[in-house]
This record gives sequence, C-alpha cells and structure tokens, in this order.
Amino acid sequence: MYDYASYMSTLNTIRELQSVVSIIAGVVTIFDWWMLFSKAGRPGWYALIPGFNVWVYFDIAHGSGFNMFYLFIPIFGGFYMLYTYYKFAQMFGKSTGFCVGNLFLPVVFSTIMAFDSSEYQGRLSW
Repeated sequence: MYDYASYMSTLNTIRELQSVVSIIAGVVTIFDWWMLFSKAGRPGWYALIPGFNVWVYFDIAHGSGFNMFYLFIPIFGGFYMLYTYYKFAQMFGKSTGFCVGNLFLPVVFSTIMAFDSSEYQGRLSW
C-alpha cells in the first residue's frame, strides 16, 4: 500500500539535505573566489559583492568585465560561460583537462586552484 506521509517525509529530508549542501557549496565558492581574486591582484572582498564578483571573474578571465553581458544572449551565453571557465583556468596556468574537471566539479577544482601553488599569469587590466 502507498504511504503518502512516509513519501513526503522522505522528500522533505532530501530537500533539507540539498539545501544544506547548496549552502556549504556557496560558502566554499565565495571563499575560493576570495583566494583566487587575491592571487590575481584584486581585493579578495570583491567576492562578497553579488554581480560585481562575476564582473571581476570575467575581468580576470577575459580582460574585460563587460564580457559578462554575453551571458544574457540565449544559448550563446551558456557556451560563453564554458569558454570563460577555460580562460579562467588558463590564467592560472592550468591545463585543458583541469578545465574539464572544473566544468563538472567546480567547487572541487576551484578549491584546488585557490590553494595550490599556481600563480596568476594574466595581466591586470585596471
């Protein structure tokens, strides 16, 4: 027999777990971006400002924060974000394989990039 209360209890537990994991991933990502921005010569606290942190991320990857507006173009924006992940990894001397890992497990690979001995190899644009 189908037990609706048990089903809803299980579903709520899964949702709560998903919320906790998402919050942890968000905090880790902010901390990683703080470290990566610092490595790139920007103030780390820029990672705390919503929207502006994406601007700085694109500035590090492409040399211009204005490139973030490409994300608003349907379909192209998704592909451009993948290219931005690639460019960002390149700016820290990472390989294409590392970039692929960053696409699938960004929290893990950005943490590696933030705490390893890699150095920013791009130029400051401001």
